[in-house]
Amino acid sequence: MASSALEFESVFFVPSGDDLLALNLQEEVSLQIMEQFQREAIAFAYSTQTLFLEGGPTPPEKPPVNSPLVMSSPA
Repeated sequence: MASSALEFESVFFVPSGDDLLALNLQEEVSLQIMEQFQREAIAFAYSTQTLFLEGGPTPPEKPPVNSPLVMSSPA
């Protein structure tokens, strides 16, 4: 997965043995989770990278760690 992916796993049992049904149910559950996140205004930060080339403009100062612009992830 990409470095900006939010990965989690859900496991459920589909007793029919129908693989297509199981895939359709998995998709439906995933879509409902995404829709609920949107209804609850739950948003996730995504990782970014900035590349500064040698001899280019001076990089800006980093904001303080407690700045609302900086979100640290758990170690």
